[in-house]
Amino acid sequence: MFYQKKLDVESCKNFLEDRFNHQEYKIFIVGEDNIIGFVHIYPVFSTVSLQRAYILNDPYVHSSHRSSGQVKN
Repeated sequence: MFYQKKLDVESCKNFLEDRFNHQEYKIFIVGEDNIIGFVHIYPVFSTVSLQRAYILNDPYVHSSHRSSGQVKN
């Protein structure tokens, strides 16, 4: 369980594919041959600042690379 939710891989896959196909988010991946981390970035719009802002969601770093500094920049 993650965030007290049962794992539903198919629903997650469908949700992310739909967001990606409609260009509603971007994913940044660290690693070329072996993915060691990623983060999803969703755009939002602010009426206060009158500009686009971004929400970083679901950051992940493989346990073997945590605290290594490889995904810092």
